[in-house]
Amino acid sequence: MNLAALVFSTLSFLPIPGNIFFGTAVPVATAGTSNYQTLRREAEVAIGERSYARAHELYAKVKQESLQPEEKRWVRFRLADTFWRAEANDPKSDDTGVVKARNELLALLREAGDDHDKLWAEVNESLGDLFSTPRMGAGFSPMPYYEAALDWWAGSDDIADARTHYLGIVRSFSSGDDDYLYGIPQQISIDVFENAAKIAVTPADRQTLRY
Repeated sequence: MNLAALVFSTLSFLPIPGNIFFGTAVPVATAGTSNYQTLRREAEVAIGERSYARAHELYAKVKQESLQPEEKRWVRFRLADTFWRAEANDPKSDDTGVVKARNELLALLREAGDDHDKLWAEVNESLGDLFSTPRMGAGFSPMPYYEAALDWWAGSDDIADARTHYLGIVRSFSSGDDDYLYGIPQQISIDVFENAAKIAVTPADRQTLRY
């Protein structure tokens, strides 16, 4: 059963309405898979706390040459994602690093081709958020990226993870938690909000996602 199936199956009992800057070399202080796993855990905690600069610093310490290809791909994604998010929290006049981060995310999508895995969905979500910012949104629409991520999570068999991501994407542009996300709810299909409300677990989420 995937997330889309969960929506329909639950209808009967749901209520009705380091100092890395792209292009700059960084000294590497750690090595090995065990160190990578430790750094990744700490960085993901920082991301959960919206401490993107700290998460970027931790991922920058990873010695990528010791990693498997998929692990390298994940680190590339997180370095780009956390870099631009940190810059969004502390905007600077020079957008060079953010542009390079954007290009890295787009490169990851191109390299994936038709291999639409979990990381592909997360890259799309990051680009959707990035192209919703006033600084980087000019000339780009976030909608294809948001829709790609939402569609992927709707078809995922990992119900718990899919619920978290699907609701997280919808919540981000419906609750106003991120000031740089603007005007997005009006561009999203009503079905997305209805699906989110159906899979929401907490009363607070159900109330927030009632469209």
